[in-house]
Amino acid sequence: MTKTSMLILLIVFSLFISNGCNKETTEEIEEKNGWYTLTSEYSSYTLCSVYFLNEDTGYIVGENGLIVRTNNCGLKWTQQTSNISTTFLRSVFFINENIGSAVGNAGTILTTNDGGATWIIRTSGTTNNLSSVYFISETTGFAIGNSGTILKTTDSGNNWISQKSGTVNNLNSIWFPDSNIGYIVGDNGTILKTTDGGSIWESDIIESINKNLISVCFPESDIGYVVGTKKDFSDDDIILKTTDGGNNWTEVKSDFNLYRSLHFVNKNVGFVISGIIPTVKAAIYKTTDGGTNWTSKRSIVKELYSVFFINENIGFAVGRDRDNQINIIKTKNGGED
Repeated sequence: MTKTSMLILLIVFSLFISNGCNKETTEEIEEKNGWYTLTSEYSSYTLCSVYFLNEDTGYIVGENGLIVRTNNCGLKWTQQTSNISTTFLRSVFFINENIGSAVGNAGTILTTNDGGATWIIRTSGTTNNLSSVYFISETTGFAIGNSGTILKTTDSGNNWISQKSGTVNNLNSIWFPDSNIGYIVGDNGTILKTTDGGSIWESDIIESINKNLISVCFPESDIGYVVGTKKDFSDDDIILKTTDGGNNWTEVKSDFNLYRSLHFVNKNVGFVISGIIPTVKAAIYKTTDGGTNWTSKRSIVKELYSVFFINENIGFAVGRDRDNQINIIKTKNGGED
């Protein structure tokens, strides 16, 4: 065989391999309008939290210490070693491509300094369940949880110290719109605020709201949204909004749909997901005018627990649907059909 013939065969073989790989990727995940399934590989897990550092890199955590990562916008996920196998991980956050943290039940805190290649179990000093984690810099972060627990780190999660919260209510979600101003929401209408980067937390109770506040997002320092879930099954869930830094709250939506999480891309565009709804799929709500009007769609997952949008178009939601083996979904066009 001549060198020219061998070269031609090599080129043809390379094209065959290339086309075969491309076809396989397309068949595995069909990207389309609306919400669609990414993978069923982890469908046996309940997934509690999804977080994206940028358009490519994202993380999901859930039961039995599950941590999975994508580096291609969710088209493929890889499981990481968490070193725990019996703990519910309920929240994950990354400040940059290397430094991240995950928290969960029984005071569990995990940190990584290498993008999740290695996760280290840290001493939290509490056995209370931890529900949410947030970092405001490479060194300073917070973890919150049951019985008014607030923990703070100033060394990238290596060590954590307890802070005074002024409440014994369970704390469920934390958000910092900037490095100084932060908000925490919790059960029985609890809202905490800091204006000094988390050194002091001021406690407030919305006495007129008989709800457990479970998710908070402030796209701007003064403009924020909170999801409140019913304490009485016959009651409604609510979405609250503030335009003055939490001094006053207005109810912008309420119905019987078990809201679980929300995420606002900016002060106008936001999404809310629902959890367990008997006999029907969970719902995904969207607003483009700051909560004045909402559109809703039934998701392809029965229960959704966390939602995250990279921008107005690209978003992810996770939860549980073991019957249909679906628990990770994505939209590339803001959820529009």
